[in-house]
Amino acid sequence: MYLDRNYNDTLGLLHENAYADSQSVDIPGIDKKLIDVRVLSPVDLAVSKLARFTGQDREDIQLLARKRLLASAAVRKRADEALTAHVGDVTPVRISMDIACRLIDAERPLTTARKKRKRT
Repeated sequence: MYLDRNYNDTLGLLHENAYADSQSVDIPGIDKKLIDVRVLSPVDLAVSKLARFTGQDREDIQLLARKRLLASAAVRKRADEALTAHVGDVTPVRISMDIACRLIDAERPLTTARKKRKRT
C-alpha cells in the first residue's frame, strides 16, 4: 500500500458514490478510529484514472480488465455519471474513456465476441 500525498480527488474524476461504495479494510496495527483505510471498487478505481490517464493509469486499467474485474460498459456508465459533476473541459476525459474502454475490450476478447454474437 502506498499513500500518495500529492493526489487530490477533488481535481480528478470520481463518482459521487465512490466512497459510499468502497470497502473498509482492516489493517493490523491501525486503529480505525484514527484512519479508515478504504478500497474503491474496481470500476471506481478505473474511473478515477481517466482524468490523468498516464501510462501507469492505462496499465492499471488493463490489469483490472485482465483479472476480469472490469467491463467497458460499466466503466463508461460510471464515468458518464461522474462527468456530470466534473469541472472543466470534459473532452479529454471522454477521449480517455474511449481509449480505456478499447483497452478493456482488448483484454477481454471472449466477452466482447460473445456480446457481438448476441446482437446478431
